[in-house]
Amino acid sequence: MQLPIGALVDRLGPRITLGVGLTFWSNRVASLGAVQNFGGYLGGALAPILTGSLAQSPHSFVPALLTGAVIAFVSAMIYLFGVRDPIS
Repeated sequence: MQLPIGALVDRLGPRITLGVGLTFWSNRVASLGAVQNFGGYLGGALAPILTGSLAQSPHSFVPALLTGAVIAFVSAMIYLFGVRDPIS
């Protein structure tokens, strides 16, 4: 990416290139934050409903706890194999 961006800086100048780059980068960061917040809110709203329905039929919390464990394990594997560099 360095060569195409370097050519773009040579053609348009550093102020325009940095201004456009920062604008698009900040929009991407804001979009990622919105997606993460939406997922957290959705999980917080659906967790009591799912837990209640899973615990109601067998009269035990074991299926609900196992479901939570599976979701946590899958999330940990996605994080383990999906994130390659530390977030800075």
